[in-house]
Amino acid sequence: MRKVQAPAQWENLNLLMEIHNLKITLRDIYTQKGSANSEYISLSIKLDLLMNEYIDEKLSNLMSISKHRRKENLQLADTVAPKRKVNYWSFFVNGFHN
Repeated sequence: MRKVQAPAQWENLNLLMEIHNLKITLRDIYTQKGSANSEYISLSIKLDLLMNEYIDEKLSNLMSISKHRRKENLQLADTVAPKRKVNYWSFFVNGFHN
């Protein structure tokens, strides 16, 4: 059975909350003042930067998980005993009897 990681373990919750709150603030500013407002523009740029930071962290986490799994698979492959070779010639010499 596979182990499932808790989503919160790999998430930067502070960053997610900041993105969420910024989106709410942007929506309110847009409703009140429109998209041409300087505050809206600067907060939109900040949101872009935060989203990029989040994506970079996510990719970094995925890469480290991938490396860890590859390492586990290589270790597992080293520990598995090689399959027993069947000597087919002995079947012909000794027959197929028990």
